[in-house]
Amino acid sequence: MHYTNGVPITQNSLRVYQNSYENLKFPVTSRIMKASTLGLVWHPSQDTFKYKIIIKPCRELETKRLMLSVITSIFDPTGILAQVIIHHRLFIQQPWLRHISWDEKLPHDLQETWKKLYRQLPALNASIPRLVKIKGEITTIQIHGFCDASERAFGASV
Repeated sequence: MHYTNGVPITQNSLRVYQNSYENLKFPVTSRIMKASTLGLVWHPSQDTFKYKIIIKPCRELETKRLMLSVITSIFDPTGILAQVIIHHRLFIQQPWLRHISWDEKLPHDLQETWKKLYRQLPALNASIPRLVKIKGEITTIQIHGFCDASERAFGASV
């Protein structure tokens, strides 16, 4: 018998878990096509999350203030985009290390790096399934956690 937090996991509880999604009655009407919060859109009919990142022309984003505005506007409450936007967030440090003022134009090398990073943002407009469904009979359930760190960043996932 398997235990979780001192409570035994029985075959019956595994079957309940396995069938819970199939038995869930979710009313989706034609009026509810999507729900959106700060750039994260949920499509109930497909049960997917879609990130919506609005892209402005790159030539307008040549200052530290505008660059920071773009990067901080990416709302990722689930952390799914973290492995991509970490590069953008680490890049924010560069203007501060060079003591560039808020509205000063970025030096050419930083502009070129920023343009490359900025061009990657449209790829983040992706649909991601909300539910990962397990097919077949479930015999055990395990939760795994992972983490990693460097001198510049860290990440964790459960």
